[in-house]
Amino acid sequence: MAPNPFEVSDAIAAVASCTSATRRRVLVTGAAGFIGFHTAKALLARGDDVVIV
Repeated sequence: MAPNPFEVSDAIAAVASCTSATRRRVLVTGAAGFIGFHTAKALLARGDDVVIV
């Protein structure tokens, strides 16, 4: 089985690495899926305004 080039932990780490100056309103599409849900959850946890479609 080939390694997965993208891991959810990579996306969450990228979200967590942003500073407070870069926090903003974010549109997340596909938040019913696994990656979209966890990305939206991480954005909310760091204090961003999240719009989920």
